[in-house]
Amino acid sequence: MTRTLPTLLTTLALLLGLPAAETAVARQAPFFDSGSTTGPGDAFSDSGSTTGRNDPFFDSGSTTGRPGDFNFDGPGVDEWESWDDEDWPAGNGPAPGPTPDASLFAFVLAFYGAIFGIVVLGWFVVYAVVCFLIASPLSMVPEELREMSPGQVWLLLIPLFNLVWAFLVAQRVPRSFQNYFANVGVTRFGDCGAQIGVWWAICFVGSWIPCLNAAAVPANLVLLIIFIVKLWGMKGEIDRRIASGEDDPLTAN
Repeated sequence: MTRTLPTLLTTLALLLGLPAAETAVARQAPFFDSGSTTGPGDAFSDSGSTTGRNDPFFDSGSTTGRPGDFNFDGPGVDEWESWDDEDWPAGNGPAPGPTPDASLFAFVLAFYGAIFGIVVLGWFVVYAVVCFLIASPLSMVPEELREMSPGQVWLLLIPLFNLVWAFLVAQRVPRSFQNYFANVGVTRFGDCGAQIGVWWAICFVGSWIPCLNAAAVPANLVLLIIFIVKLWGMKGEIDRRIASGEDDPLTAN
């Protein structure tokens, strides 16, 4: 009824020769947007339609009069992922999030970064233990007979520098024990692990060289264990001699 009455009034006004009556009648119809050229629009709709009615609450911009035609002046669904925040048309809501490829790349980067961090941390922990196992026996040698202080052994933790420092540790720590046992007249320990230490240092450097590391890493581990066992065996001998009070290494001979 509300649609028919304005139409009848407009038709009657035109028949009576009142061209302005259409505008007057249209203004008296509440909540109607007569953007249509063939008939009034629906309530609350900003139709812009040229052929027919539009559904309420839709700004369709349709030229076919089909209800629910939705025009948001934006890209197609397949193009959403190619838009940046700055290019995203206003009025279409927030720009879409990162593309799946970017999310996958970030996940892979974080995964391998975590693995690298764990490897580096594990390396420092392992060699911190190695430094302790070498420095502790060395601390039993009297300071006057040492060729290296126990604190200097910890320089093995410095990357790259330790490739050179390993050779100094492998030579000076055994020589410190040689000085001690030479003063107390003990010869059964031979070179006190000097030769094993040098081979350990060589394999330690080789473990960082591509193609050689496959063989150098296992050899490095085995020689390091033998070297440390040798040092702790000499430490036990020093502990035994000090506990028994057999001699003073500084006054022997």
